[in-house]
Amino acid sequence: MRIADQLIDLNPPLVTLTGGEPMVRKDFWDIVGRLRDGGLRVAVSTNGTLINRESAVRLARLGISYVGISLDSPLPAVHNMFRGSGDAFKRAVDGVRNSIEAGLDVGLRMTITALNVSEAPDLVELARDMGVKRIAYYLLDLTGRGRFAADIMPTGDQLRSFLDRLIEISTEYSGDPEIVLVRGNFLGIYVADKISRSREEFLSLLNMTSSQGDCGRKAVSIYPRWKGRAMPIHILDRYR
Repeated sequence: MRIADQLIDLNPPLVTLTGGEPMVRKDFWDIVGRLRDGGLRVAVSTNGTLINRESAVRLARLGISYVGISLDSPLPAVHNMFRGSGDAFKRAVDGVRNSIEAGLDVGLRMTITALNVSEAPDLVELARDMGVKRIAYYLLDLTGRGRFAADIMPTGDQLRSFLDRLIEISTEYSGDPEIVLVRGNFLGIYVADKISRSREEFLSLLNMTSSQGDCGRKAVSIYPRWKGRAMPIHILDRYR
């Protein structure tokens, strides 16, 4: 609550509660309420498994501006393998549907690894089927627990195939849903090169790419203290 009050004084444009799984906290609703009472926009990054109809309505009534729900694959078995739970996919999808029914703005999030990169573009079709309007693809960060996962980093060829397919899909669906590549500016350079029809267009797209990236410019992460050392909040969820 002390940090929530400091954020209210700071008045940032958005506060995102992430984790780990933020909705596990017993004081989750108190924290959200304090931030919203202080006039801040609040988003939640979650695995979706705790968003039943009741909690979805409660999030909507609190005025949550955005709910990002993680799916590691459009294939239930792969997502369940990542999450270590036999019903994680069903519960996450239920969370998506409950959120949409409650009127929340919902997006899907996927971290790209060698284990899911081949089917990652198919998440777009799943999103369309559920009425989700935004998908954010992340690359696995080799930090935190990710530092032990270098062997599942996608290869250059895998990423090129992924992007080629994503370009086809985004062209076919004309931005419905919106597709975002997060913290991968070099991916943006590849896309700009693929879709530009002239040097001028390429340079224009390249300038847009250079303005992206939140590290040190657009975002501040608040870390908890864990066994005497700081650990980024966002890496506690195994493959966000």
